[in-house]
Amino acid sequence: RFLRRYHEACDAVIVPSKEVQRRLERIGISRKKLFIVPSGIPDAPTVSPEAVERVRAKQNLPTSAPVVL
Repeated sequence: RFLRRYHEACDAVIVPSKEVQRRLERIGISRKKLFIVPSGIPDAPTVSPEAVERVRAKQNLPTSAPVVL
């Protein structure tokens, strides 16, 4: 609630991506106020659960161990 009131009080809101724009629209922020200015940092690639499991098996890691790819 506070977030929506805060953004509604702004004349414009700069967001770094379409995903952030969609999230703010879902909570009721008008699209007219949202302007996308990319940060220049590429989005992290999506890693499939199967790839994580292949790494776990190859490295003999327990399922409780975090895996960062």
